[in-house]
Amino acid sequence: MISLALLLTVAAANPPVSLAETPISVLNVSKEVGEFCTEHLAVELGQRKIRVITPREVAALLGVERQRQLLGCDGSSNCMAELGNALGADGLIISDLARLGSKYQLNVRVLRSDTGEPLATFSSSTDREEGLVPLIGQAADTIARALAPKGAAPVVVAEAPPGPDEPRLHRWPWVPTAVAAGLVAVSVVLHLLAASDYSALTNPGASVIPNAERADQLAGRGKALMISAFVGYGLATASLAVAAILFARGEAPVSASVTVSGSGGGVVLGGSF
Repeated sequence: MISLALLLTVAAANPPVSLAETPISVLNVSKEVGEFCTEHLAVELGQRKIRVITPREVAALLGVERQRQLLGCDGSSNCMAELGNALGADGLIISDLARLGSKYQLNVRVLRSDTGEPLATFSSSTDREEGLVPLIGQAADTIARALAPKGAAPVVVAEAPPGPDEPRLHRWPWVPTAVAAGLVAVSVVLHLLAASDYSALTNPGASVIPNAERADQLAGRGKALMISAFVGYGLATASLAVAAILFARGEAPVSASVTVSGSGGGVVLGGSF
């Protein structure tokens, strides 16, 4: 009974924070993406025990016209106080999402409803649209830490590992790297065989001196082996170059196939570069 009473006292002393969310202001980003980001931020904050009143809920509570008036306020303390009193919210979330060149910039502010004082801020960017989801999660973590009561640890939600269909940075460069290693190994063997044939032709101390026909065979095979070895070295270098490109960019998977013969060779890579 004492423990239960203590828990109830702590819960009453630290009631959940309630925030009213305005629609994310977008620049060079589709309306649908902006609406999704608005809703997803509310979900992420809800997982961190922060009550969020979304624009949809504001419309249901106040009506569309009143919603436009309040959510379009200029950030003044009077406007913020009116919005907070109307919704019973402790603060207001104001967010901006812009695509600037190849980057997506997300800015989030939480303002105190009675004074307009900043309670939390977040600003960061990502290179890809799919990076917006983890970016919003980071924003929620920042807000949760800023709004956590003194002495209480904020709720931080661990991100799920990437699924099997999601690209993983620097995962696929090992494919052409493995191809290059195999080519080097094969080329070294071919080089050694060519050197052995050359030694059989030129070593004056050999116990058996090859006749003219055998000498021609050794010379022809040695030449073919040496050419194949150098082709293998060249293909290995090309594979390492592809590996470096994929490592730098972290792109989608690639497939590789290699053909090496006495007269030449080839490597075929498929995927995104």
